[in-house]
Amino acid sequence: MGSKRSDNTLHIYTRVSTVVQETDGTSLDTQMELGIKKAGELGFLHKIWNEGAKSSHHEDIALRPMLSQLLAEIRERNVKHLWVIEQSRLSRNDMVAATIRNECNKASVTFYTKDGQYDLNNPSDIFTRQILDATSQLENALRVERSRMGKLQKVRQGFWHGGPPPFGYEIKDGKLSAHPDESKWVKKIYDLYHKGTSTADIKSELDRNGVVTRRGKGTWSLGSIQAILRNQHYAGRYVYTDSKSDESVEVTCPQIVDGSVWNDVQRKKERTRVRKGQVNRTTKFYLLRDLMVCGGCERPMGGRISEEQFKALYYCPNKERTWVKDRPKDDQKWKRGTGCSMDRSLNIPATDSAIWETVKSIVATSNVLKEKVKTDLLRDKDKDGAEFRSDLRNQRKIERRIKKSMDRVEESIAKIETDRMLERMDEKLYRQVKKNLQDELQTTRNDLDQCRIHVQEMVDQKRWIDWVEKFQEMYHDVDHLSPQDRKEYLEGVIDNLVVNLDQKTNEHVIDINFKFPIVGDQFEYIDESQKSKGHEVIEGDTTQILRGTFVSKHDRVKKKSRGHGLGGLRTRTLEQSPSP
Repeated sequence: MGSKRSDNTLHIYTRVSTVVQETDGTSLDTQMELGIKKAGELGFLHKIWNEGAKSSHHEDIALRPMLSQLLAEIRERNVKHLWVIEQSRLSRNDMVAATIRNECNKASVTFYTKDGQYDLNNPSDIFTRQILDATSQLENALRVERSRMGKLQKVRQGFWHGGPPPFGYEIKDGKLSAHPDESKWVKKIYDLYHKGTSTADIKSELDRNGVVTRRGKGTWSLGSIQAILRNQHYAGRYVYTDSKSDESVEVTCPQIVDGSVWNDVQRKKERTRVRKGQVNRTTKFYLLRDLMVCGGCERPMGGRISEEQFKALYYCPNKERTWVKDRPKDDQKWKRGTGCSMDRSLNIPATDSAIWETVKSIVATSNVLKEKVKTDLLRDKDKDGAEFRSDLRNQRKIERRIKKSMDRVEESIAKIETDRMLERMDEKLYRQVKKNLQDELQTTRNDLDQCRIHVQEMVDQKRWIDWVEKFQEMYHDVDHLSPQDRKEYLEGVIDNLVVNLDQKTNEHVIDINFKFPIVGDQFEYIDESQKSKGHEVIEGDTTQILRGTFVSKHDRVKKKSRGHGLGGLRTRTLEQSPSP
């Protein structure tokens, strides 16, 4: 056009909302044909400004290059006549529409649509144009709201809310369905991670086998694997939240990963997450770190081993995070006690030794544990892995049956919601039926929770049997075990180790919380004079308390004493306190 104004040219702006329409071409062609026809009626030349497929909701005009160029021409007074099939082609956004009207008004542009001609310098035409703009915005808002409500209703009925499904699924009849090939690899990913394989090694396994990502790439990223490992869909349920109302709908979908495995993976990922950023979190071995919890702030304890500084200690990482969050001013000094009250670290060799000796002694002399071992072994000696897997499969069939029942109830609730919305059911009946269905849904959910608890108990019991088979002959002779086996031994009988600091004595107080009541348990005959009548085991406590000093002055060691690289530590023998 140049910089000279053309009074006999009709500028035709065309746009569609979706790529599908652009590819199909009909809507764009129709707009162009009508615009060219109008130019012919006016006896004008024409120029096409084809935007293609762009959304009209955004305020940023720069996202639509054709409209940006057209407005620049309007500002330069190079446009006298502008045609669009309807005002919404320019914008459905009120702010953007006002901007366009203002620019056209200043440039004395005559505005054309399929419904008529408007002189934006004429007050009546301006008023009419504003009414039409407001009507277009209202229609768009109603359309969006209907679409949102329709999507939410479909989600309540179990349909997919749109967009690509997660890896492992495909869409069938509008709902998620397990993909025959991808779902097998999802199970494989969880199984490998559950057994201790790193995400880097899982990536290598996927790449070696040519598993294609959802985006069609030949290689996997660690982030994609992490996303799969935290995706709740694979456990058979996910939550959809409406962005406008914040209403959340719980939706069931095909379960790909066993619930107990999924839960175990999440616990493992959480332990990894809270230790993120910790020094030597993967390259050093810690016997107790994964069992230790700070009693002051309830965070998992951290560990640090530095041979160069002759340091080996367990500590509460809260003070590090507090330092970053509440760093003192330049003219202030950091004071001990700021943040978590557990501000003294524990020497690793002394702590490991004390806990190991204490647990080893309690396990070796426990009557409860011996009876439990004997009972479990007698009960399960003829129960091989195949029988256990069969029992587990049967229990999971019950779980799936309960889930199907719950799905039917949820579908019924969605149906009466639809009937009420369409006024096919009166309010009184609707409330009564909905209450009955919600009560049934809650009962079914409780049954499902109990079933899942039972499955988890079966898995835990299998782990216990595996522990018994490995260690039951070693109660009095476990010192020869490797560090990894010692760790497994401790994790088999200990729930956790809660560490506190006695502020008066500066002693650490460690609660050893056992999985069984084996602390101070007793073995008694029913009749001492007639031992053949049998015996009974009186359960003890589940907690053993240790007190002691595991800390050197400033947590430092002298370089000249290199026994473990850790000489010079001032520690004393721990005193066992009676269980509460």
